[in-house]
Amino acid sequence: MSRCRSRRQTPATGTGQAEPVPSVAASPLRILVVDDEAGVRGAYQQLFMDARNDAGHAERMALQARLFDSPAGAPAAEAPRAAGFAVRYCDGAVAAVEAVRMACARSEPFAVAFIDVRMPPGPDGVWAAEQIRSIDPQIQIVVCTAYSDLDPAQIGARVLPEEKLFYLQKPVHPFEVRQMAFALGHKWICDRRIERLAYFDPLTGLASRAFFQRQLAAAIGSAASRGQRLALLYLDLDNFKRVNDTLGHSMGDELLVQMATRLRRLFPFEDAALSAGPAGPRSPGLARLGGDEFVVLLEALGEPGDAAAIAEGLVRELQQPIGLGGEEFRVSTSIGIAVYPDDAADAATLFRHADVAMYHAKRQGPGLVALFAQIPSHSDA
Repeated sequence: MSRCRSRRQTPATGTGQAEPVPSVAASPLRILVVDDEAGVRGAYQQLFMDARNDAGHAERMALQARLFDSPAGAPAAEAPRAAGFAVRYCDGAVAAVEAVRMACARSEPFAVAFIDVRMPPGPDGVWAAEQIRSIDPQIQIVVCTAYSDLDPAQIGARVLPEEKLFYLQKPVHPFEVRQMAFALGHKWICDRRIERLAYFDPLTGLASRAFFQRQLAAAIGSAASRGQRLALLYLDLDNFKRVNDTLGHSMGDELLVQMATRLRRLFPFEDAALSAGPAGPRSPGLARLGGDEFVVLLEALGEPGDAAAIAEGLVRELQQPIGLGGEEFRVSTSIGIAVYPDDAADAATLFRHADVAMYHAKRQGPGLVALFAQIPSHSDA
């Protein structure tokens, strides 16, 4: 079953940095309401609508002006408002599951879902919650029921993780529903921000070292089951310290951002998802390890020589001039290559051998490529 994916976006400035997760105040919280009764859906609609647009708003504002002695004819000041809600209403479990699937496909996942338990004659709300969770593991789910014979612990065992599952006994106070929607929506945004910090490099927006290493292990498992090769390209910018020492660290950071942008353009891997569950997103194929080191993962490789040819072309592309501080600079890159299963049978060894090959290339001169298999006696391994 497909999982919910959210694409990394880059700002219009062209720096290549990842767009931050929006704050609660920046955009409406996307809410899903699932109930088979039209009257209940209507009650939710009244609850989540913007109070400034309802029929009684003008009357309330006039009363506020009298209470707080506003000058005649002057509009009363409104208290700052939190973000509103963008709500989708479904009358059944099947429609709700499809709505979540479509929202994820558009990279507009729901933050919170309020799901009624009993919705005859189709599947019930617990079934819907299970299906929704398998599509989007990050969504906060609130199970609503008017019956007391349902055990929340049993539902929690079916709809994991249980810490993202909540339970409301009908009837509920409208303020309780609205506040729960806001609080859980805020939690959803904070969870995504934390995951971005864990999975992505804050400077370049590329995958982080820890995330890449975990996904490399998964890619090796997939290659083993299919009898395929893959190659790990370990990149290091030559003389990067000289850029920091002569132009300053801010220009060094700008160089790294521009290099990441070039790599992303040369290797347009599918963007990783932040909301793909405990197993994490699929392999991003590209990461910054820290400092001036990057890695590229090439899957379904033919021969080891194919990886070397790609790496040599990459060296040429990265040597194109880069504008920094009003001047043009050329930066060469050394690349080491290790191939699975030829050079290593596991992720940690493959990573280490690619690193060894990269340092071997640097010792031979700037802007060179080295295959681990061609290092004499692998003495550095």
